[in-house]
Amino acid sequence: MSIALMCTGDRVFVNARTSSLGALGGDTGTYASDSGSGVECRVESLDASEILEYSAKGMRVSHTVYFASDQALDGSHRLHWTATNGLGTVVDRHLYVQAYYQENSPDGSLQLFIAICDWKDTRNQ
Repeated sequence: MSIALMCTGDRVFVNARTSSLGALGGDTGTYASDSGSGVECRVESLDASEILEYSAKGMRVSHTVYFASDQALDGSHRLHWTATNGLGTVVDRHLYVQAYYQENSPDGSLQLFIAICDWKDTRNQ
């Protein structure tokens, strides 16, 4: 399977977080809204053993997102993931980036970009 094929099937919108100091000194961060057509990717849910491995490292995670090109993500980004079927929206989640890294093929000619995320249902925000 090619990297390009592995990184298709889903689409997310990258929302950057901006923060400022509130009147009482608290962080009043907000996320940008969706714009453009989103980014092609593959979103996969982690299985129970993977969730436990990350939990042992003190990370709360639920999904892995694969990209064929560098999205320059960090902990200040969230990914808005939506999916529909013929009856309406079946997924509407915000995936909060916990870690982002790159893997290369042995000869360095292929690159895969991976975001490790935790999710919140948009209805809970």
